[in-house]
Amino acid sequence: MRISSKTDYVQANLFLLEIEKHTTIDDLNLVDNQNHHIFAEEKSKTCARFKRNFPERLAYKLSAQLMSRYKLGLPKNKNITINLNMFCCEDYWLKRVRAASSRAIEQVRRMTGLINKAKGIYCSDNARDNWMWHKEQSQAYLESTYIENEDGQTFSLADIAKTNVSNPTIRRCEMMTRIRGFEEVAKFNGDLGDFYTITTPSKMHSHSTTGIKNSKYNNTTSKQANDYLCNVWARIRAKLEREQIKIYGIRVSEPHHDATPHWHLLLFTAPKHRERTREIIQHYAMFEDGNEPGAEEHRYKCIPIDPAKGDAAGYIAKYVAKNIDGEFIKTDSYGNEAKSSAQRITAWANLNGIRQFQFIGGPSVTLWRQLRRAEAQENQELEACRKVADASDWAAYVLLMGGINKTRLERPIQLEYQQPENDIDYETGEINLCTGRYGAPLSTPIIGFKVRNIIVPIKRKLWLLKPSPPDDDCSLARDERENNLHQVVTLDLCK
Repeated sequence: MRISSKTDYVQANLFLLEIEKHTTIDDLNLVDNQNHHIFAEEKSKTCARFKRNFPERLAYKLSAQLMSRYKLGLPKNKNITINLNMFCCEDYWLKRVRAASSRAIEQVRRMTGLINKAKGIYCSDNARDNWMWHKEQSQAYLESTYIENEDGQTFSLADIAKTNVSNPTIRRCEMMTRIRGFEEVAKFNGDLGDFYTITTPSKMHSHSTTGIKNSKYNNTTSKQANDYLCNVWARIRAKLEREQIKIYGIRVSEPHHDATPHWHLLLFTAPKHRERTREIIQHYAMFEDGNEPGAEEHRYKCIPIDPAKGDAAGYIAKYVAKNIDGEFIKTDSYGNEAKSSAQRITAWANLNGIRQFQFIGGPSVTLWRQLRRAEAQENQELEACRKVADASDWAAYVLLMGGINKTRLERPIQLEYQQPENDIDYETGEINLCTGRYGAPLSTPIIGFKVRNIIVPIKRKLWLLKPSPPDDDCSLARDERENNLHQVVTLDLCK
């Protein structure tokens, strides 16, 4: 009615057709939640018939075509046996359909003007409430589930979560430590930093801050807009690689008020490559619709890091905080309370499957975290890295690990993973691989550090999952359990 009153019924009907395009794929109605189970069951059985009646490769091809027909995406795994098992699973189909349904419904809200500064900023109220509900359910599970090791130490999973990057405070602090470390590496190397902002073309923005619909908007979804930025960045990285220009830093993806993503990048490079790096990033950022009105002002920005005005970490700090928990900042870019905005931004990223942060050019953070948990080592090279990691000195860690922009195999220290154990049928000699639900090998735990082909084992404890609280008689007091949390090195959750 609102559209027809402003234009005519023809435009209103055309708009309804656009909504139908986003909520219906072939015979799949994404908003009809009651039939999603039936749909998933039918398609998984169809794939199972393919598997029974055709050679594996042909069955996989037919199943992949079926899933592509509904635009549900394909598994990233390259093993066709594992992927075919996924296609034959009703739960796998249902999970994909539900994700597509949530995004389709959110896109309709965006198209109808419910997601913008004037209505619901960053995401709809429904999306935020749904994300908070799932978070509460996860927290309830963590609090009611316990793990116990062979020494009798018992902790709830909620206690464990408080001590790692699942805790937003720890996540934010670790990120700022790494950013500060990159800045110190840049000073050591004599590199210079720039703060970039890259935004999508106007046609991907749905509404103005006043709630007025953008006449150029082509109904691009938030996910599609972020994929566009990923493609832009891939071209930038490829061009820099061809010209042998090395960069390092961090990338932050965050939404505009109408849920359209844009990127902030804090990048360091050698002085001789600084101008060329700017030219390359600007060229690809402005490549599509670069001549449209307002493009020069909004599509690409580059701010040189000026030590007189503040350090590099200061330039990016508010964007990191705003996208995690809103701590230490009062309001976001639109004047809204920061902590509330952080919830909506996180819900937006979770719903659309968007990676908010990505570090570029540094060594493994997983190895860094393992070193921080490890005890003192006899190997001098390993002990040096352990000490700087324990002291939260990311810059020293980067330098000891060979510097920036090295491949994993070029680093002096790597993680060693346990190979999956196999069951052997001694009568037939057949080896049965220990695999998960779809036939993929079970996740391999970290068993040590590999220091220039020398394996240094990690002291590990076996932990058993307990779905109920421990008895008071056999469990440690809560205060004592918390004091012992630092002793947890690697958790093997064995049912």
